[in-house]
Amino acid sequence: MLDIVLVEADSMFCELMSVGLKAAGFDVRCAENLPDTLELLKAKSVDMIISGGFYDGGGAEALIGSFENSIRPPIVIITGYLSQMENIPTDIPVLRKPCDVDDVLLEISNLFPDREEIKTLGPKPGGHIV
Repeated sequence: MLDIVLVEADSMFCELMSVGLKAAGFDVRCAENLPDTLELLKAKSVDMIISGGFYDGGGAEALIGSFENSIRPPIVIITGYLSQMENIPTDIPVLRKPCDVDDVLLEISNLFPDREEIKTLGPKPGGHIV
C-alpha cells in the first residue's frame, strides 16, 4: 500500500485523518511543520504527501518549492485558506476544509488509477469510500 506523509499543523485533524487512512490500509507518518516534513522525506521515500495549507516553516507552497530540483511525489492539499494560496501548480488537487477521509481517498484513487490496491477504493453502498 502507499506510504504517505501527512503534514498538518492541527494535530487533531492530523490524527483523525491518519486513523482513517490507516484503516484504509495506508502507511501514514505525520508532521506538523515543514522542517519535520523535510526530515521525514530525507529518511525514507514516500509515495505521496497530503499537506495542510499553512504551518510553521511556510506551508504547502514552501513544501512544493522544496522539490524544485528533484522529483516531487504526488501531493494533495487540504486547506481552509484557498484564497490565500496563489502559487499552487494546477496538477495538485486542493481540497477545502471541511473535508473527510472519503474526500482524500477519492483524490488518492484519482492520482493512482493504475495501482491495483487503489482500484478497490471508491464509493460503496451508503456513500462512503473504503
